Amino acid sequence: MSMKIAVALGGEYADFLIGLLMEKKYKVTVIDPDKAFCEHLCASYNVNAVLGIKRSVCLVHNPRNAALFEELGVDRAVNLPMILAQAILGQKQEEGE
Repeated sequence: MSMKIAVALGGEYADFLIGLLMEKKYKVTVIDPDKAFCEHLCASYNVNAVLGIKRSVCLVHNPRNAALFEELGVDRAVNLPMILAQAILGQKQEEGE
């Protein structure tokens, strides 16, 4: 099973990166507001494209990476391990432990 990667924006850098990823047989989805650019990438690399996104959310599996995703422009990085830990700790406090 190949890794799925989303590439957002980036212009010519995205074009180059997508070429490298496709050579390695990754499944790539492009996110860009420019319809013509998306059409170019789809025709050149046989990738899926999504036109512009107003809000982005990602699920973070490694808590150490949550801040990095937000620094990279993700609107909301959902830190699942931290949410689970808080739920467990909160439950223990409610039980008087």
